[in-house]
Amino acid sequence: MPEIVEPINIQLRRHQVSVSDWQYRAALEDLHTWAERLILEFKLQTTTPAIMVEDLRGGVRGHHRRGRNGLGLRHEIVIGKDHLRTDEHWQVIGTLAHELLHAEQENVGKPGRRNYHNKQLRERAKGFGLIVDERGYQQYAQAPTAFLSLLDRFGVKTPALPPTTYLVRSKGNSKLKPWICGCKPRPIHVQVAVQDFQAQCLKCGRIFIRKV
Repeated sequence: MPEIVEPINIQLRRHQVSVSDWQYRAALEDLHTWAERLILEFKLQTTTPAIMVEDLRGGVRGHHRRGRNGLGLRHEIVIGKDHLRTDEHWQVIGTLAHELLHAEQENVGKPGRRNYHNKQLRERAKGFGLIVDERGYQQYAQAPTAFLSLLDRFGVKTPALPPTTYLVRSKGNSKLKPWICGCKPRPIHVQVAVQDFQAQCLKCGRIFIRKV
C-alpha cells in the first residue's frame, strides 16, 4: 500500500530550514535533503519523516519511533547531538538511512518488537551495503555498494573501509570474547568468537582491543 504523505511533516521541514536562530538549521536542511535522496534512489516505501535532534544515551546514534509520537507525528527520526558533532558526515547519512529503513518496515514489513533488528530489516539494509546486527550495530560493506556509490555521486567522501566483521552467536558454553574500541567516554562493545579479531571503529578510528 502506498505511503500516505503526512502534511505536518512537510510543514515541519519548512519550519526547520527557515528558522534563523537555531543552531541545527543547516544540519536539518542537510538531513532532509539526504532523506529525500535516500527515499528516491533506494525506492524506499516511506515518505518525509519528522526529523529531530536530541541527546541520546548509551552511544545510540539514531532512533525511529514507531506509530505517532506525543505530538501526533508519524515517522519521528531522532539523530543524536553527539553523532552530529563528533562523527563524519557520511556516517550521519548512514544512520539516517538505517532509520529510514525502520520507517519503511513499519509501512510494508513486519517490524520486530521494540524496534528489534530482525532478519527482514537486516537483509534489506544489506542490499544497500549497510551491515546491521540484531542489536542495531551498523557497519558498512566495502565498495562497490549502492550506499557508497550514492555518497560518491554527491561528493561525500568516505575513508577506506575495513572488512566487515560478522558477530557469531554460539549455544551452550559461549566462545564469544568482549572487545572494545577507544571511544570516550562510552566505548563500543562487541563480542566475537575469533582470537585474532582485527577491526577498526569508524567513530574513533582506533583498533578494537580485548577487554580484560
